[in-house]
Amino acid sequence: MLDDCDILSIKQLNPNLKILLLVRNPIQRSWSQYKFDRLKKFPSPVLEDEDGLRRYFHGYSQFGRSNCFETIHKFQKHFWGSKFMVCFYDAIIWQPQLLLQEIADFLCVDRISSDLPKVHQRVNASFELEMPEHVRNILTELYTPIIRSLAVTYGSYFNVWLDDLDSKVSTITDQSLCLSFQVPKQP
Repeated sequence: MLDDCDILSIKQLNPNLKILLLVRNPIQRSWSQYKFDRLKKFPSPVLEDEDGLRRYFHGYSQFGRSNCFETIHKFQKHFWGSKFMVCFYDAIIWQPQLLLQEIADFLCVDRISSDLPKVHQRVNASFELEMPEHVRNILTELYTPIIRSLAVTYGSYFNVWLDDLDSKVSTITDQSLCLSFQVPKQP
């Protein structure tokens, strides 16, 4: 949620900086944030208040954090190739060890030990609550254009997010997983 001038200042301060961005399907990220806010008793609408839910999900705090297309685009103006890597949240679940190794390679650090006993342990997991259909509809309406833009512009694992839009059940599998990609320079 940084402005372009802030990102440029970061680049000017450290031109050799590498950017690592972890992205999550914006529909799932927004739902998770809603559950977190409810758990922490932050102001958030009740599930039955559809107008309140729309305002909540369309708000800058929610939408800005979930709009990874805009975030990638802003950083891509100043960082690309070996300086900018996007990783997918789902890779933490499906292939945490391999994702850590890809990050280590990107950062040019020593190999990660394959003996990390807690790498599969969930931390700060939110409470289980099925996303109601009317909430899914609100979020799908809000984020479909962004997911389509991500899939068209970058391909990769964003295509799985696009496929999931038409499905009631996630099509994500270990085999469909793309852990990360390095962002190309803007044309």
